[in-house]
Amino acid sequence: MTPCDLGFDKAAFDKYQADYYNDIDDVVLSKNHRDFVNLIREAIKNELNEVDQKIVNLYYFKGFKQSKVAFILEIPHYTVSRHISKINATLYEKLKYAVKYRFGFVVYPDTSLIEIALAVAKGR
Repeated sequence: MTPCDLGFDKAAFDKYQADYYNDIDDVVLSKNHRDFVNLIREAIKNELNEVDQKIVNLYYFKGFKQSKVAFILEIPHYTVSRHISKINATLYEKLKYAVKYRFGFVVYPDTSLIEIALAVAKGR
């Protein structure tokens, strides 16, 4: 199976693997929202390993399905799902108190802080 068979260009995805650019950077936010997004961004950078950072970039920021993420990273599909669960659990454990005391809201173990950051960045 080739990248074209799955409907995408492998060269473009190779670029994404090396580039963690995301659209959050270009959004104008209030200071509080910007601080929250920066907290999440720093946690991704400092608390997650390289593979998990790539999964965050491809799955959350680029919006690729788990099957495409698995293909790009050349790992089994079920592994991507496990990584996503681990990523969310790691960020929850590292940030639950900071989010509560700095930003005034409670998060739960099944909360995806990345999805909240994206919603905040998009003004939802």
